[in-house]
Amino acid sequence: MDDVVSYTCQLNDGPEQTVSAGADGVAQLSYVPASQGGILTVRSTTSTGLRSYPNYLYLTVTSQPVVTSAEFRFDSEPSVPVGKSGTFTFAPHMHGVVEYVYQFNRGLEDEQSQQIVAAGADGKVSIPFTTARFGGHSLHVVSRTANGTVSQETEVWFYPHSIAPSVSSLDYPEYWEAGGPGVAGTFSFTPGTEDVVEYLYQFGDEPEHKVTAGADGKATIVRTPSEGKWYQLIVRTRSASGLISDPRFYAVNVAPQSPSVESPAIWTDAHAGVPVTFTFTANLPGSTEFVYQFDSDATGPGTQQTVAVGPDGTAQITWTAPAEGFYSLTLHSRTAAGHTSCIWGSWFYINN
Repeated sequence: MDDVVSYTCQLNDGPEQTVSAGADGVAQLSYVPASQGGILTVRSTTSTGLRSYPNYLYLTVTSQPVVTSAEFRFDSEPSVPVGKSGTFTFAPHMHGVVEYVYQFNRGLEDEQSQQIVAAGADGKVSIPFTTARFGGHSLHVVSRTANGTVSQETEVWFYPHSIAPSVSSLDYPEYWEAGGPGVAGTFSFTPGTEDVVEYLYQFGDEPEHKVTAGADGKATIVRTPSEGKWYQLIVRTRSASGLISDPRFYAVNVAPQSPSVESPAIWTDAHAGVPVTFTFTANLPGSTEFVYQFDSDATGPGTQQTVAVGPDGTAQITWTAPAEGFYSLTLHSRTAAGHTSCIWGSWFYINN
């Protein structure tokens, strides 16, 4: 409104303060906010004493200290590798800061205790930190003044770069179906960091094993899968300082080497009470016997039986269905060493 000569200001429920307006009707007020902010109420007054309706200004105070780092990134991108040191710098976002209280990995399994560090003359300070594992790390920081005023808290997360080893195999390329039960495979390990002296690895359900790294930090192992299925090879490194890397997960897809079956009962009509011939052919090298079983939806599961693999890798059996209905045949081959192929299975119908 016109002819304003003063403004009456009140912060929260505090005392009112009157500020004279200039010739242009404008006035300025200096205010040092409390840590929690507040609501500023303002009314104007004219030379005739007319007072305006109040206007309100909501003050939001941000006192969180500023945390920066050249080595550790806060945008989910990888930071320096595990085991490498970096620096965090704390800067104040309020006046009179004399110290910082900080904590790494709060609530995580490797939570560190709170630490206090004095601020420099400019209110800033830098601290070193070295990650000891892969995965997310957190840092919580508050600043504190000489009179005990504590700032809002800053929380940052950072993720060190992986140092997991590399794994390769010509016998079992990752994800590709290869080899078979009883077929040995060589796996090569290459370090993802320096000073590696040992590898810790686990193949499938086996217990964890160790193998010493060579002078170049590399190592090789030989494993022989016993079944045609997926295996997981988990590999970590240990450095001379005791630093253990994050794991490398390598997928091994062992070819099933299931046997094949030929029979008129599967592909053409067959009748109850009439003998039917089944010819089994082994695909697993070194197979010495077939293990098979006939089941019926009417009579239930049958009895597991075996038949020797002939010199040509085949075997022939004769089977007679007792009645009309659906039947299934499941079959796998087995070596003398106990390695088994995956199961071949099929349903077929027997006529009356």
